[in-house]
Amino acid sequence: MKSILLIFAAAAVGGIAGSILTAQFTTAKAADTRTIAVHELVLLNDQNKKAASLTSADGESVLSFFDHNGKPGVEVGVDLRDGSRFLVFRGEQGSATVAISSKPPHSEATLELGDDSWEGKVVLGAFQSDTPGTPEADDWGLRLWRTGELYPAFDLLVPRKNMGGQKGRQLRTSMSIRQQDGAYWSAP
Repeated sequence: MKSILLIFAAAAVGGIAGSILTAQFTTAKAADTRTIAVHELVLLNDQNKKAASLTSADGESVLSFFDHNGKPGVEVGVDLRDGSRFLVFRGEQGSATVAISSKPPHSEATLELGDDSWEGKVVLGAFQSDTPGTPEADDWGLRLWRTGELYPAFDLLVPRKNMGGQKGRQLRTSMSIRQQDGAYWSAP
């Protein structure tokens, strides 16, 4: 009986000592249990192919949904460099067939429609300035392109502000239609 009590006491002391030592020497501690830090999070379908991903690379955070061929079909994201927001639907060849974007500093929005042969055949909304250092849109309007043409076939543009700087001067809306050779069309 004495040996049973001695074995029981030794087991109890060993258990308590093991618990204390384990608590003291364990270095793995959970960080904030509400946060997962990764550069890419991938969701796989039932065939272990990429179905969706959330990535942060090249200054953009993008949520992508992949089509049956494993190519991006829809992308939603934010460009962290300038705060632009975008939603893009991609065609079979990877071209942006529908793109909606909103750019700082005034959340100017643009809708672009196209197909795999020509992105942006139809553009509606804000037209960004091509002047370096000018982040806001110069014009708002509608632009239609023919596939492969250098110039748009049709422009209807409304200036965002008075570009002439003259007090009381009216903003002028412009409309242009071009022929296939790029020359401006005029009514006969």
